Formats: sequence, C-alpha cells, structure tokens
Amino acid sequence: MGIVYVLLPASLLLATLGVAAFVWAARSRQFDGVEVSGAKLLFERDEAPAAGEGRDANRGKQS
Repeated sequence: MGIVYVLLPASLLLATLGVAAFVWAARSRQFDGVEVSGAKLLFERDEAPAAGEGRDANRGKQS
C-alpha cells in the first residue's frame, strides 16, 4: 500500500507536465500548418538534374 503514496504523486506530476507541454506547444503555434507541410513534401517536384550531375553520376568510378 505504501507504493501508492509514491506512484500517485509521480503519475500526477507526469500528467501535469504533459498537459503543460501541450499547452505550451499550442500557445507557441507549433501546430499551425501541419497538413500544409506534409503535403508540400509529397507534392513538391524538383527539377531533374543535368546530365552528369546527381547521385548516380559517380557510380562506377573508384577513388
């Protein structure tokens, strides 16, 4: 029964810290534009690299 006196305050402290972290993140606008950033990564198109450039340009060459 003595462990309850340790675990109950510890769990309340962790819950309070979690709620405080969430409130801080919401107030500092950490959740603004979440969908836009994900869609931007998925649908953004880069220009094709010129001939001889890119990660496959040095394939087969040995140092």
